[in-house]
Parts: sequence; structure tokens; C-alpha cells
Amino acid sequence: MNCLKALLIFTLSFTTLIALAQDDSIVLKNKTVYPPPVGPISIRQMNYDRSRVVPANTLLIGNQFMNAPNYRYVYFSMAGGATVMVGDPRKLSTADKSFYMKWNRWFKSMDKKYQFTRFRQTYDIFDRATNENWDGCFRFNPEKEGGVLFFYRNNSGDNTRVFKVACVHASVSYRIYDPENNRTIARLTGSQLLLKGLPVTIPTIYSAKVLGIEKDTSGTSTGK
Repeated sequence: MNCLKALLIFTLSFTTLIALAQDDSIVLKNKTVYPPPVGPISIRQMNYDRSRVVPANTLLIGNQFMNAPNYRYVYFSMAGGATVMVGDPRKLSTADKSFYMKWNRWFKSMDKKYQFTRFRQTYDIFDRATNENWDGCFRFNPEKEGGVLFFYRNNSGDNTRVFKVACVHASVSYRIYDPENNRTIARLTGSQLLLKGLPVTIPTIYSAKVLGIEKDTSGTSTGK
């Protein structure tokens, strides 16, 4: 236990030293207090940079308000790492409360089933977030064959992009679905996801799409 405690203290200290040694990270940390889209994009930039070394859910990057005008974009940006938001829940509308309750329950159930928060994959599929591009991440447990796919459209003129899903197994079939209504988006083999990719449409700028992915046990033919 003492060795574990010493390792934890060293890890936290080392992470802090890295942050202090990088001027740009300090600026980004300050930018996280900004309203959307600057705040959420900055948070995703920090997650992109640091989660390559430090587990994403230990990066407590927050200072975004629950009642922000574009709160869905804010919330899904946070969920790509550790979801830490501020604000008074009593001031939320009924619709806003329903949104948070529904998605919190779904993320919790997915983490219980797949432990997806232990993973965060970008590979060379996703670029670092900027104001003009698309970005995202996969939070997929390859041992349990399931997780969550995150996609973000910033101020990009493209409303559809195709992303290869590099974390799946080629020989396994997968169901990809929309958690909002449990509607199946596609049933594809891992080989199709690896080679052809998954088309993703986000109609409006500064918006996000979150999809569930799991091993397909329905026996339905893939390719839909």
C-alpha cells in the first residue's frame, strides 16, 4: 500500500510538473472557463495532448457550465474525458434535467458493461481539435467488444465525414446505434469498419454525435 501511495504521489507530481513546464497548457487551462465553442474545443485539445500518457478520466478539466447555451456540445466534449461541470442544477429547465439524467444513466450503464472510461483512442484517425475541423475519439474496450464513439463537428463546412474505426477486430460483427432512441445506425464487420469506415453526419456546426458500439449478436446480415 505504501508503494502504491508513493507511486500515485509521484505520478501526480510528475503530471503537474509537465503542465507547469508547458506555457501552452497553462493558457489552455485558463481557456476552459470560456463559453462554447472555445471552452469545449480547448478541453478536447488538452485531452488529446495528455491522454496519450495519462488516463483520460484522471484529467479533471472542467469549468464549463451546465446551463451553457450550447450545453449538449459542452457535455459531450466533457464526456470524451472526465465529465466535470459546474453550475446550479436547480436552475436547469425540465428538458435540460431530462437530458442530463438520460445521458448520465446511459454512460454509467455503458461503463458498467464495458469499462469504456479506461480507454481513449484517437490513432491517426482524428486530428487535434481546432475551430475549423472535425475531431473525436473512440472509447472502446477491445476485450469486451464495446464502448462509445465520439464525433465533433466544429466550424467545418462538411456535414458528413467518414471515419475508420481502428480499435475493432476484423473478424467480429458490430452493431452501431444511437443512444437517443436505441436506433441501429449500422451493422458492420470489423473489417468493414477498419477498411471502409463509418459515415457520420452532423447537420450543424459546433455539435457532437455520440454513438454506442457493441458486438452484434443478432445474426442479422451486416452492411446496413
